[in-house]
Amino acid sequence: MMRPVYETETTRAIERSMAAWLEPVWNCNVVKLPRSYSLDYAALRGSQLVAWLELKRRNRALHEFPTVFLSVQKVMAARALCEITNASCFFVVQFNDCYAYSNILADGRGFAFRGRIDRGDWEDQEPVAVIPVAQFRIIGEAQ
Repeated sequence: MMRPVYETETTRAIERSMAAWLEPVWNCNVVKLPRSYSLDYAALRGSQLVAWLELKRRNRALHEFPTVFLSVQKVMAARALCEITNASCFFVVQFNDCYAYSNILADGRGFAFRGRIDRGDWEDQEPVAVIPVAQFRIIGEAQ
């Protein structure tokens, strides 16, 4: 049996809004990737790939908690894409108070086993990279 897809039209709309916000800030076109790539978007300047992007909305302020989690599966995908293309990989988060990003492959992270428990899906619990908020750079105020 295939795992359910939890992405909704609401979450896709949030991602599209974030991508549109990023384009003029980073002077690039942000293009949605097929699901098989594991990361959400590619940032392009002309036809040149400049970065891979994972976009998330977190309903909290940046400094409300000391860390942010990202699936180890996403980190592994980012590493493979970066090694092949030599492009950067960024985790971009819209918090309640700001937009911020971190290099997905930065050093100085721990790992844990975490995840959602509200959907009754045992696969929601997985290995995650534990990213200190100090590793995020603010790029703008939240809308």
